[in-house]
Amino acid sequence: MTKHSDTEDEFWASGKRLARLADQQGRLLDTLQHLTGPERIAALARYVWDSGADAETFLKSPHPLLDGRTPLEAATTQLGAQRAENLLWRLFFGNAV
Repeated sequence: MTKHSDTEDEFWASGKRLARLADQQGRLLDTLQHLTGPERIAALARYVWDSGADAETFLKSPHPLLDGRTPLEAATTQLGAQRAENLLWRLFFGNAV
């Protein structure tokens, strides 16, 4: 029997974590498909922050990338909802905002 090195074990553990994350995101995307506008943005914000309080703060705070509107205000139009969603995904993946 061959013993795996610590690096190999970390590699396989990392792969399992990524698979779980991809599965969670797939389920989230399936759920989000059925929501529109503010409901969709609110659900995604709760996922991104994993905290209702932090999500609520974000949802009710004006943001410069949304022309000074709150994400909930922006989400009342299709274009605004798309911009708010893009902003949330950028925050989630750690891209500069």
